[in-house]
Amino acid sequence: MVKLEVIDKEFNDYTLRDDHNKIYIVNIRFYIDEEVQVGNIIYLPESVLNEVNCYAYGPIKEDTRKEEDDLIKVITDKNELSLERYYG
Repeated sequence: MVKLEVIDKEFNDYTLRDDHNKIYIVNIRFYIDEEVQVGNIIYLPESVLNEVNCYAYGPIKEDTRKEEDDLIKVITDKNELSLERYYG
């Protein structure tokens, strides 16, 4: 997974910066109770950064097996959330 900082957000388009100052724009819809803000950290699989697509992530459902590329982590001011890909 790649550690990315949210540096800008416009609707569901997130501008993200990695530790090497490379910039990515990824369209992500989060199905969580809190809003992902500028300054938060998102850990995404590298495969997501190399594709052009819209993604949706939400809470992990306990009853299904997950592929590594389907899981992400979001760190907000209040929580550290592990999420799974719903589509994209």
